[in-house]
Amino acid sequence: METLKKQLNLWNMDELNSKLGVTTKFWWQPFFGGMFEGKKILDIGCGKGYLTPYWAINNEVTGIDIKRESLDQLKERLEELKLKARLVEGDAEKVIFKEKFDIISINNMLHHSPSKDHKTDILKVLSNAKEMLKEGGHLLIVEPLYYFPFRWIVETRFLENINLIRKHFLK
Repeated sequence: METLKKQLNLWNMDELNSKLGVTTKFWWQPFFGGMFEGKKILDIGCGKGYLTPYWAINNEVTGIDIKRESLDQLKERLEELKLKARLVEGDAEKVIFKEKFDIISINNMLHHSPSKDHKTDILKVLSNAKEMLKEGGHLLIVEPLYYFPFRWIVETRFLENINLIRKHFLK
């Protein structure tokens, strides 16, 4: 298991940010009690990234992406790691599974929404996610705007004992 976790560590974080605790991979784990196990997980906009293999450790995972090439690369990566996931080519605005998921991850995908105002498409994706999420499930949304103050507040650990705003957002 530890070797597999190391293999999933696909990049090194910026040294200064790493010391501050900003942009730490899997930063949400402590808030959910560590790694998930035995869960049904949907990774919306999975691409060819590192999260689907991460989710696939001891979980039943479905990844959806609009690009076939990305899914093909992800399939190769999963096979290399001896992990399994159901990969579906489709548009997150249109695909709704009848099954319900314990966790739905939307990681670095919403900003790729094609509309000019972004609102319609993002709302549709979020509405679909809500429809597929089990009652009491977790919806994890991460977007790449690192300078957005609330993201910095949530991800920064070195002030966590006195950071009341962080504590409020993580309730």
